[in-house]
Amino acid sequence: MNPPTSGSRTIATRVPLLIVAPGLSKNAAAKTPISQVDLFPTLAELCGVKQPDNLQGQSLVPMLAFRLLQKLAGIIRKSDQRITNLAGMTGSQRVFAELLRLSAPDVERPGSFSISPAPYHKDIASWAGTTTDVVARAIAHLMKAGLLVRYGSNLAITDRGKVEVLLKTFESVD
Repeated sequence: MNPPTSGSRTIATRVPLLIVAPGLSKNAAAKTPISQVDLFPTLAELCGVKQPDNLQGQSLVPMLAFRLLQKLAGIIRKSDQRITNLAGMTGSQRVFAELLRLSAPDVERPGSFSISPAPYHKDIASWAGTTTDVVARAIAHLMKAGLLVRYGSNLAITDRGKVEVLLKTFESVD
């Protein structure tokens, strides 16, 4: 039996090719056909090794670089919002924003949002660009209002909508 053909080329084998690298998204697929002969030129370029002139295949580095640039562009877009927050919000508002960002729907307590595990005040202060004193006051304000509760080593936001309103309207002397 003859092997299957594709156009004028004979397809001897088809195997999956997985490339895992920092900054590349999971489950991404190449839009163009890739062959095993592309592996050596790719590895040679990544390692800075001179490729022989008679080498078959093309380096996949340009395709990988494009994917990495797309990933970096997404990170920059997210950073733009955080920079805007640093410039236009009080320290307490930035703490509220970080707590909202860290929260996820709580499956054990419907309607609340869990932060698991609760981060240290110094970490929140670093992310929010403020001091640990401001973090402590902002968290105390939320707890006093019943909007933030502690469950063991976790925090839970009991009313996300009210915290979002506070995020937009809260003014304090930080």
